[in-house]
Amino acid sequence: MKLILNLTISLSLLLFSSFAVLAQDILIKKNGDELRCKVIELGTEKITYLTKSANDSAGSDTLTLLKSEVFMIRYANGSKDVFETATPVSAPSEYVQSSSEVVPESEKIEIHGRRFYYHNRPIGKNRVMRIMRTEKDKEIDAYIAKSIACSVFSPILKFASIPVGVVGFIILGFESADNNSIDSAELDKGRALVAGFFLAQVGGYTVEYFQYRNLKNAVKLYNSKHP
Repeated sequence: MKLILNLTISLSLLLFSSFAVLAQDILIKKNGDELRCKVIELGTEKITYLTKSANDSAGSDTLTLLKSEVFMIRYANGSKDVFETATPVSAPSEYVQSSSEVVPESEKIEIHGRRFYYHNRPIGKNRVMRIMRTEKDKEIDAYIAKSIACSVFSPILKFASIPVGVVGFIILGFESADNNSIDSAELDKGRALVAGFFLAQVGGYTVEYFQYRNLKNAVKLYNSKHP
């Protein structure tokens, strides 16, 4: 029983010491050096830390370091303290945010299919045209005018032709159902209405294509002025 108790105590101490080694703070100096230690006091000018003694594997040394020499402390619990907001000269890149100047957002309008993006945000066609009109460029304005004209005629052709197609299909349906009294004139009228409906639909989608094509041409011209 005593042997088991001694083994349990020994294993507990071994596990505790292993966790203590793993649960280390990382002290990062401005010259890029890293110290794995246990910070025990954070003063106004100095940092006191505990580190493993090089001469005594069972003991440890209590040391101090000027805070002005330290860039950052990363604690074992995941938190950190940064002691200088400006980028240190020799600080390791994985801990430092780039010190280059902030690049302003591009003024270009991105095109993905039929969707438009500005400053990485999706925008509608009306917003696209408002942005481009600020250039006061005649060629851009001409493309915008063509796109607007197409946007007016496209829904007219597509939706106004629907009643015409419905009437045509009704005429053809009635005449086909009544085999005893097929009126060729009525059949021709029904066929003409249905044909007109399909032509209007094709025309509507064709005009819609040119609507986006003109708008995209305007965007390309606008983007050429914003390299």
